[in-house]
Amino acid sequence: MSSAPRIIRKKAMPSIFFSCIAYLLPKKPHFCFFISLLLMRVLFIAIILVFLHNSTVLAQSKLHIGYFVNPTLNLYQRTHQPKASSVIRERSSGQVLNVLPDIAAGIWVGKPHKWAVGLETGIAYHLFAFNLQDNIGMGALNIPLLLRGFIPLVSNQGAKIYLNVATGLQWNKTEFSARKTALMGSNDFFVTYCIEAAAGIAAVSQKQNQIRGLDLFFRTGFGTGGALSFQTGLRLNFWNAFFKK
Repeated sequence: MSSAPRIIRKKAMPSIFFSCIAYLLPKKPHFCFFISLLLMRVLFIAIILVFLHNSTVLAQSKLHIGYFVNPTLNLYQRTHQPKASSVIRERSSGQVLNVLPDIAAGIWVGKPHKWAVGLETGIAYHLFAFNLQDNIGMGALNIPLLLRGFIPLVSNQGAKIYLNVATGLQWNKTEFSARKTALMGSNDFFVTYCIEAAAGIAAVSQKQNQIRGLDLFFRTGFGTGGALSFQTGLRLNFWNAFFKK
């Protein structure tokens, strides 16, 4: 008697999930889009991780694979919407010293004491970003997808001065909390093509294949219709290997 409800619940879970999607899709298309995008990113990273772990080339080499988490204090950000998204004039927003930390994470492959490359995604929500000239709403959201490289330059007894570079795409949205009645045009997400450069100091463990670092970064991006994104800040780097050889 007790097993029947469990079977019903297991069979009902997929139908409940798809019912929620069918309900949210007409009302929250952007939310559903980003949820599906996030799931595709997780699946893509998992496929790469399994491929690298089972690769004979990786097994015969001294390369390592791992994960990283990069909390960030955003010192300044500026975002310009594309001109096509504004009816009257171009809209932009900015903020100094974000009170909420940006969070990024990803996977990497390489030799941490020499070099490493990784695939990164994250989220940055700027709670008080607004436009001084035409303030119709607050908040800005940035969702990057970047290919990142870690290059140690100078080392001294385990401490290294390093260069951190990245390139990729970033989805942006300004006036995140604006009322629809206050907007003078569409307020959709838009994409900028980003490049980033950072320099910092890190402690690199060759035995544990770990990186602990702090850097100052500058990221700028350009898109169609005059779209622009810019961020600068301080970032902590926590890189760890999945497997020990």
